[in-house]
Amino acid sequence: MKILKIILITIVSITLLLLIISFFLPSKFHTQRSLVMKAKPEQVYKLVNNFRNWDLWGPWNKMDTTALKSYNDITEGTGAAYSWKSKVDEVGEGTLTIIEAVTNQKIRTEMQYKGMGYSYSDIIIEPGDSGIKVTWSMDTEGKGIPVLMKPLWKMMCLMMDRFVGPNYEKGLKNIKEIVENEPIQTIAGFESEIKEWPAFYYVGIREKLKGAEISQKFGTYIGLLMAEMKKQGVEQAGNPFSINYSASGDLFDIEICIPVKQPIVENAQIKPGSKLATQALVIQYYGDYMNIGKVYGPGFEYLAKNNLNASGAPMEFYVTDPIIEKDTAKWLTEVVLPCQ
Repeated sequence: MKILKIILITIVSITLLLLIISFFLPSKFHTQRSLVMKAKPEQVYKLVNNFRNWDLWGPWNKMDTTALKSYNDITEGTGAAYSWKSKVDEVGEGTLTIIEAVTNQKIRTEMQYKGMGYSYSDIIIEPGDSGIKVTWSMDTEGKGIPVLMKPLWKMMCLMMDRFVGPNYEKGLKNIKEIVENEPIQTIAGFESEIKEWPAFYYVGIREKLKGAEISQKFGTYIGLLMAEMKKQGVEQAGNPFSINYSASGDLFDIEICIPVKQPIVENAQIKPGSKLATQALVIQYYGDYMNIGKVYGPGFEYLAKNNLNASGAPMEFYVTDPIIEKDTAKWLTEVVLPCQ
């Protein structure tokens, strides 16, 4: 009995000591890794901004190729999320959500890991003279950790970098290998690729306009759409865009649109709309909007040469805000040609 008492006292003493020590330990954890790659920002961004592409480079995928995964309706950009469940302890179970996405610059994710609360991660893409620098970081304050687990959590934070850091290094090396060996397809001198374009809702105004009218009408209609969105409490979900249904001489059947997070109620000329997920040829056009038509012919020729058929009206997503960026050579427009 005396030995048992000594053991019990020792255990209690060690536990109390650890609890006391934990009060002086930081409750925050931060780790990060960086790697320079000879690639363009958009090459990395497309890999990290679409969760279905994480299978190509994610450091945990090879640990358990049989892990169960489920995706929500959005797999790309802000609001995209997926959940996983694995029997491998290092992979575990959780949900990852993109809570911020800045085109070709960064994504921020929130991860809810079962038994470990919430953490936040940034993947930042920075252009440099010798390529781009990609930094992957994680921060957590133990949000969601039960109170009784806090002391243990603080002690785990001391060792977290050695657990998370090497996996981040593997992920960055995988991205580097992919982007540096990825062939770049160009159409009319602009980088292009066949990719999956996600489903989305939008609100738009459709009208037949002459070429000279489009620029002025675009600004007017975007203002009307945003006012109606505010009135109905509907949030924007992406860059303004146009759907180009047809052209006859100088007359264009065009719909000026804004992606939204949920459908709106129709109001006079303002109509709700939606697009299903589709395969598409996406051309990264840089330049004045007046010259954008020069990519369409080569784009459709590319589809024909690769036995692909156009399967919907072309769309133009206006990534660069011309009010902020005055140099037209830096205006990026994604020309999207749906195909199958």
